[in-house]
Amino acid sequence: MLAGLGSGMFPLTLTMFGLHTRTPAATAALSAFSQCLGYVIAGCGPLLVGLLLGPHENWTGPFVVLYVALAVAMITGWIVARPHFVDDELPRARAAPTAA
Repeated sequence: MLAGLGSGMFPLTLTMFGLHTRTPAATAALSAFSQCLGYVIAGCGPLLVGLLLGPHENWTGPFVVLYVALAVAMITGWIVARPHFVDDELPRARAAPTAA
């Protein structure tokens, strides 16, 4: 049952982008950064499972990795779910000095 929670994380993540930003520009920037990083990490998953499963032909290693990833996702999800806006954490853009 816990392993099935992973299938609902992608739509939940997409929803969180809009809930934690104030402007469309911030939403797009957060989405671009997070999805780029997420797809790189997710792309390593099948390779890691293959490396763990290949020499041992035992599913214990891949399941341990799956449950560790689930635990990390639950902890980070708990932290991210607190009420805040990413826009408030960004430094304000400084105005370029004007020539007199």
